[in-house]
Amino acid sequence: MQINDIKMFLKGSYVASRFKGKKTLDVGCGKGGFLMHDPENFEGLEINKDAIKICNEKGYTVHSGNATKLPFKDESFEAIHCRQLIEHLSYQEALEMFREMNRILKKNGEIALATEMPRKEFWDTFTHVRPYSPKSIQKLLSEKGQETFSSLHDLKIEKVFYTGRCFSFKPLTLLSFFLANFPGVGRVNYLMILKKRGIE
Repeated sequence: MQINDIKMFLKGSYVASRFKGKKTLDVGCGKGGFLMHDPENFEGLEINKDAIKICNEKGYTVHSGNATKLPFKDESFEAIHCRQLIEHLSYQEALEMFREMNRILKKNGEIALATEMPRKEFWDTFTHVRPYSPKSIQKLLSEKGQETFSSLHDLKIEKVFYTGRCFSFKPLTLLSFFLANFPGVGRVNYLMILKKRGIE
């Protein structure tokens, strides 16, 4: 993890800044919190009709659809954002989502995946199906995993940022961030950047 990456992450909107100007799909866009950062280039996918209506009223481009069957042609997007969604999917559904994201992503494109860490509080949300740790995703993309799931062999994990608890007193939030990333204490969420291999 480089110092510049840490500085950008701590400023907030790290992914929006990284993907700005690129044709990006926000999978599970909700009411458009991510789309607002670059409405000309960011598009959303959402299953909730009320959320789609709110996005449309804001002037955002949002498609109705499911994360496990993305309604787009191969290599349609330069980047994909997916935040707080995978934990609501079963293993098979999560696998299908990865396959679909890999399919619609251009060569050298990136995926930003954010979700909760496995911990006791995870189960306090009834719609959570299962947690997905960075290690579990790494195993899926490993050489052994590729033997079974060859359609994912192009995806490689580039970076992982962990976040801890947020406090109203900002220095405590910064301390929580550094503890989560370096000794690995008090991890609550993580953001993973995956890259699709280019033409060799």
